[in-house]
Amino acid sequence: MTREELEAALEATDELEGETLRDLSLSGAEWRKKRFEGCRFERCTLDRATLRGGVFTECELEGCDLTMLAAYDVAFRDVRFTRCKLMGVDWSLAYALGFEVAFEGCQLLSLARRT
Repeated sequence: MTREELEAALEATDELEGETLRDLSLSGAEWRKKRFEGCRFERCTLDRATLRGGVFTECELEGCDLTMLAAYDVAFRDVRFTRCKLMGVDWSLAYALGFEVAFEGCQLLSLARRT
């Protein structure tokens, strides 16, 4: 699936199920209330993407770059990150009641909100 096909699919419906997305450059993407269930992201670039009010359920992200991802009120339910770059992600913005993740071999440096 190309970036254009993905954007068209998300425009038509707010949910993707069971899709595998490979080698996509999604830098700066802005998604509102999108749901991903059982999806696999392989070597995708989502740096500086902004997600709002979405849900990732039983998804796998492998070898992805999510540097400076902003995930406002996004639920991550049973999501596995493997060998991903997650520098500068502020996990405190995510939906706390739906936060179940696993990290394996990832580069992590989280930035927490300061009050």
